[in-house]
Amino acid sequence: MAKRELLRLLKRARDGEAAAQLIVARIYLSGNDNTTASIRAALLWLNRAANQQQDAEQAAEAH
Repeated sequence: MAKRELLRLLKRARDGEAAAQLIVARIYLSGNDNTTASIRAALLWLNRAANQQQDAEQAAEAH
């Protein structure tokens, strides 16, 4: 993945896109794409993605 693509992906993840958050988590978990592996960063992004899913499910239940 090129640096520009990674930066776009990080922006999408920061904007709350769960799919992008999962991809970023995988990148940090494996340390690929010129990114240093970081379990802490991977867990942060996995947690954010999980929270996005939980929020979506709660919103669906409310309707």
